[in-house]
Amino acid sequence: MEQVLSDLRYAAKNVGEDHLRVVEDPRAAAAKVPPCMATGAILTPEIPGRAELTLITHRLRTRGWKLHGALDVELTMLSSGKWDIMLGAGPVPEEIAAQAGDSKGGFGISVTGVCKKPS
Repeated sequence: MEQVLSDLRYAAKNVGEDHLRVVEDPRAAAAKVPPCMATGAILTPEIPGRAELTLITHRLRTRGWKLHGALDVELTMLSSGKWDIMLGAGPVPEEIAAQAGDSKGGFGISVTGVCKKPS
């Protein structure tokens, strides 16, 4: 998980406000498995589009991530080893608008890996 988050921080650098917030899924901790799921956001001053998505995706690909399917602003998927990242761009949802400050948009991020207890 740490390498995945490091790759995301690298990919998000200088995109929008340079804010990357990721929260590990508490279900993994409750199941006593290593961190294997996380959600987060890269907040941007304006609603991001294809140019910003292309930059983030390019940076992840330089770190060994493989793009699955077409580059799509609504949902882009990448994988590396046992990890998958889903990215989607759009306006800041009403539910987090108060926490987003002046940000008008961003990328939603979902990270999943293999969730199994160590033997």
